[in-house]
Amino acid sequence: GALLFLLSKVLPNSVVANLEHQFGGRVCPNFFPTGPGTGTGTGTSPFIMLVHHVHSFTKYDPLRAFQNKFILPEGFPSHPHRGFITFTYVLRGGMVHRDSIGCKQFYGNERRHNGHVGQWLVTGAGLLHEEMWDVNHDDSNTNSAGGGSGGDGLCSEQELFQLWINVPSASKMNRPCVYLVSNGNDDEKIVGQEEGGIRSEHGKNDSDSDTIQTGYAVAPTVKTNNGKVITRVLVGGYKNGDDSSNSNGEQYYYSSNVPLESPMSILHVTMEPYMSWSMVDIPPSFKTAIIYMRRGSVAINAAGGDDSDEYSSISGVSDGSDSKNGNEIPAHYTAYLTPQGNELSLMSGIEGGDFMLLMGEPINEPVQARGSMVMNSIDGIDQAYNDYAMGYMGRPWDNNLSDDEWRDHVEKYPSIYR
Repeated sequence: GALLFLLSKVLPNSVVANLEHQFGGRVCPNFFPTGPGTGTGTGTSPFIMLVHHVHSFTKYDPLRAFQNKFILPEGFPSHPHRGFITFTYVLRGGMVHRDSIGCKQFYGNERRHNGHVGQWLVTGAGLLHEEMWDVNHDDSNTNSAGGGSGGDGLCSEQELFQLWINVPSASKMNRPCVYLVSNGNDDEKIVGQEEGGIRSEHGKNDSDSDTIQTGYAVAPTVKTNNGKVITRVLVGGYKNGDDSSNSNGEQYYYSSNVPLESPMSILHVTMEPYMSWSMVDIPPSFKTAIIYMRRGSVAINAAGGDDSDEYSSISGVSDGSDSKNGNEIPAHYTAYLTPQGNELSLMSGIEGGDFMLLMGEPINEPVQARGSMVMNSIDGIDQAYNDYAMGYMGRPWDNNLSDDEWRDHVEKYPSIYR
């Protein structure tokens, strides 16, 4: 990672982006401005932060054991959250989740994860959770859709996005709940599965107060332009403006059933070179729109020209210099869009395009974020950390605990909000 950072000062951004994708070493947090002043005057609400992780773990690396024991473990040991949603979306590798409401889950983009590519965690009034990399050298990066190198048994590649999403004040103290997001294979929606995919220790999702709120959500995949453009509707909905229409010429509407606290859409789009992509009938309340380029590049409104009915790019930021073309978004840039209608049109560049699109209706309330808590005021943040110190969200545990030991710990020190 340090070497790639230095190379980014002398090499073109596209070259460094390809090196990071191949070898790992990227941890890129985008802390979005949550207040007035970003294009529309509403900031980027409800989106707070997007982090792009790219790592690799080599099987025979002599430094791994030392680093794991004495410096940093391979993942994120138990820590508290309150007042927002974390959405973790895995493109390569996977994660192992355990929390203080007694839920353990596996998810990722390898065969062993059975299509469960993400997790939608509503932190609610508070819980602790740990997220550790699911490193398995015998089943590594065999899913070509994740962009892996083929599973040679020596290197486990890991890549994910984690998004922090604000919720209205009326929802901040709700009961925590957690959902696995599937890639659209309904056959895999089995709760309580014991091998791969999910292990929800307390079984099915229901309204019984003695049962943990867990469940599944499905993210449909849309293929257009003869399969050269793929849109995964992770959250919310998407209406396609290209070649996906029924016999009456009406465009199809695709939607995920992830439970929402406020209206939004989160899409992952991949495009082969020089392909067009569009989204139509965007709700007028969606004043926030953000594009993060994972790979390649796209040009905003390239096909339609200067059309007042379409969104347009207003700024781009990244580790490199500004784009020469004001409407072009290169790899690892973040672009904030301003609404000028109800359509968005994009054209991919010579290397294709691979991006995350975040759109939503702003939550017009004060927001305060500090550490791992998101509330509406400084007093609310202080109260959250006081409740954590009192043990109301559970007590931290060692990430080396076995499942039985962790389960005993959570039974003794659970989140009181479960």
